[in-house]
Amino acid sequence: MEGIEYSSAADATCHLLRIPKEIRLHIYRYLLIPTPTSMVSITPGDAFQDDWSDDEDFHEPIDAENDSDSDADTDADMGEGEYVTATEANLFTAEDYEAYKKHPAILRTNRQIYSEAISMFHEEAILVVEPGDIFCLGDNVQDLKFGAAHQAVWRHNPLHGFGRNVNGTVVYDSPELEGGLLEPHVFARFQNILFDANFDFEHTQNIELWIDDDTHIIRKDDVAEFQRVVRSSSIMKDFAKVIAGSKLAHLEISLEVEVMANSNLMMQDMLDESDDEADEVEEKIDKLMEVANEKATEMFLDSGICNSLSTLTNVQSFDFTFGFEHREEDDKYKPLPQHVKMIAQMKKVIEGNWEA
Repeated sequence: MEGIEYSSAADATCHLLRIPKEIRLHIYRYLLIPTPTSMVSITPGDAFQDDWSDDEDFHEPIDAENDSDSDADTDADMGEGEYVTATEANLFTAEDYEAYKKHPAILRTNRQIYSEAISMFHEEAILVVEPGDIFCLGDNVQDLKFGAAHQAVWRHNPLHGFGRNVNGTVVYDSPELEGGLLEPHVFARFQNILFDANFDFEHTQNIELWIDDDTHIIRKDDVAEFQRVVRSSSIMKDFAKVIAGSKLAHLEISLEVEVMANSNLMMQDMLDESDDEADEVEEKIDKLMEVANEKATEMFLDSGICNSLSTLTNVQSFDFTFGFEHREEDDKYKPLPQHVKMIAQMKKVIEGNWEA
């Protein structure tokens, strides 16, 4: 790094190693894990970019012998920039920026610090996976009826394996993906994953639901078509396969489906309405859109697409929530009783499959 001169391994002293390990772990935590969420994203952002690559050398000024860990390059290079958190879509204030700015250069200090810090990071950080990170792994990502793929996420396709160790180096049989940064074997080290399963309009742009203004019932043909399209997707099956190489202490899935809805009220011409009447109609339309999203989320569950999660054997703790947290307290979403039962059964099966 510019402005820093390293001493040789022979005469250098690492004062950080003289303090108790518990304090060192607090230091690593402050330097590496975003607060207060502990969340990091694998999706490259516009302003702040994760760097999960191994393009640069791992420089060890201290204790450079016994360099048997070939993955040091990959993990130490997770960010010359800063990690992107789950709140990356929001505008950052100066305080937010300081809170989320991290300093992975600590991983380059020496082998012992690297080992302690990266182990703590993989154990405590919550890795956020988004639908686009999984949709991009399919063969025909341009022709998806449901879903939209993120670009430049993975260096190798985890659906094709997590690499194999050849003389201390992780080797992949699958070709490199253009522009991708994250190595599947590095992904597999994280012990806490949040699947932010927010299927917003980007993912559902080919779907439209007609909702009754009064009964809030979705047209039967639209329900059938929605579930047909969802069932044709391999998103949950692929997600289960992607995390199969991990040993997860905790997995959380937060589900929300947003759709384009139409109704007689939405088609109404409001040009002749007074301001008060127009505001009232707009409020009703907003409510209809909320209800349509709830219905779509429920239909997603009813489609059976989540059944593949029951095959997981590597998850110690599991939670399934709904992504309607932005609503006011008196307007919180209440899952249907059959879905509460479904989720409880899912949790019981997944945690019961845990292979210690």
